[in-house]
Amino acid sequence: MLKFLLKTNIAANITLKRLIKLSGKKIIFPFYHTVSNKPLVHLRHLYAIKSEKEFIKDLEYLLKYYTPIEPNKLNQVDKLNSGQKNYMLLSFDDGLSEIYNVVLPILKRYSVPAIIFINTAFLDNKHLFYRSMASILVDHLKNNEISDTKFNMIKSILMRNGYLQKNIIDAILHIEYFDKDILDIIAEIVEVNFNTYLEDKKPYLTSEQVKEILNEGYFVGSHSIDHPPFYKLSFYDQVIQTSESLRILKNKFELKELFFSFPFTDFEVSKKLFERIQNDQENAVKYSFGTAGLKNDDISNHFQRIPMEVGDYPAEKIIKSEYLYYLFKAPFGKNTIKRK
Repeated sequence: MLKFLLKTNIAANITLKRLIKLSGKKIIFPFYHTVSNKPLVHLRHLYAIKSEKEFIKDLEYLLKYYTPIEPNKLNQVDKLNSGQKNYMLLSFDDGLSEIYNVVLPILKRYSVPAIIFINTAFLDNKHLFYRSMASILVDHLKNNEISDTKFNMIKSILMRNGYLQKNIIDAILHIEYFDKDILDIIAEIVEVNFNTYLEDKKPYLTSEQVKEILNEGYFVGSHSIDHPPFYKLSFYDQVIQTSESLRILKNKFELKELFFSFPFTDFEVSKKLFERIQNDQENAVKYSFGTAGLKNDDISNHFQRIPMEVGDYPAEKIIKSEYLYYLFKAPFGKNTIKRK
């Protein structure tokens, strides 16, 4: 339904003020990954990337209707929802280097606070996100001649592991977290060196840049260790991915408040995990965040965010569509996530 709403002009003649009033949702949580005018090979085949001009246009639209807030205001959610103003808390996932080089100057210019969520395994460009590895490989295959021998080797590996259903490109992009070693094998075959890419491109934030971001008054949180799909992890591994990443960031940057955003989605994450990470004696999560769009959640200090990198749609289209979708689901009780 959301995709349908994005593709149509149903919301064109409905003002955002009207949609906010009908829904009662005065606080939103838009999030991005990065902003760049340059093509980024490690992201090119994964999702749309906003240019600086597009991001500024998004930001100006959001600021027209919402007052930006810092995360410490979230302890007043009920009060904010009953007030006259509308609010937004902006965030960015994956700790990509453009946050420091491109995004931060824009946020400072518009006086917009934000939370930057970091994967501790990627900090200081030590490792690549496995889906970025896939994007780099796909880009290499599309732009270089590959011998029949190497092509057949790759095809054989993908077939043996159950990935080759349509073509090699789609298969590589669908390789899952637990099979990411396949990406290293393919890289060796086609002579792609991920370590060289990390050294040359430096796609992620460095510790020094994170310190500067914090010194500028922005917030930093965890996005797990290495970005796994939580719904496919054991409870023990979910705890490790959360608590260990928080511990690393807390100790490294002397964080006073701990925030966590679930990688990919918080789909099927249990109440038990929320209780565990919120009551951790050493690294208790103050606020956590999902990616389900405009939705309620029965965990009081867990908030659902709106993905803003959807095709080439601008903020107006995305936000209005989210509100309409929320209203369509309301009569069926489908606009609230209920945890087990």
